[in-house]
Amino acid sequence: MTIETVKELLNSNNISFDICHYSGEADFYRHICLFPYLKNAKPCKVTTIVIRSKNGHKDIELQFNETKGGTIFVDLYFGGYSYELFDCQDEYLSDEIIREIDGIREGRVTVIEVYNLKKCRWIGDFVFDRNDMDDSIFGEAGFEKAMKKVQKPLSFFKKLFHAKIQYDIYDFERYQCIIKG
Repeated sequence: MTIETVKELLNSNNISFDICHYSGEADFYRHICLFPYLKNAKPCKVTTIVIRSKNGHKDIELQFNETKGGTIFVDLYFGGYSYELFDCQDEYLSDEIIREIDGIREGRVTVIEVYNLKKCRWIGDFVFDRNDMDDSIFGEAGFEKAMKKVQKPLSFFKKLFHAKIQYDIYDFERYQCIIKG
């Protein structure tokens, strides 16, 4: 899917956006993630379509890499969370992009990113569908359980080894950063 196709798709769905350019994937990954993994970053130019969130920190971004065949879709991000849509079949991709963007904009999606500030490493990220009210670990119950862990004091061993953990918790409307240690 090309960038022009996605621009038309967003315009037809009345979704406003900005365009940003990066000299390579490494620059884009540095922008999107606190401690990015750059080993496999491609040197090609990257263009992103940015849908600004109301939280002021973590936006929806669609990554496109410049190739000989044009500027081609790579993935959808919400903050540092990657949806990994590169495996989606082309005939379903347009619908999937709009479905995911709508879910984020409607406040159904909450992300928690976790970083080790002492070791300068990404620990993980978790996405929750806040409208899922069953006992799913990725629904509202899973989010509440994750927040209890975030709010819990650091363990004895983490304190002993002077861990410093950062949690970025956000949805389309709100952003919260909690640093422990």
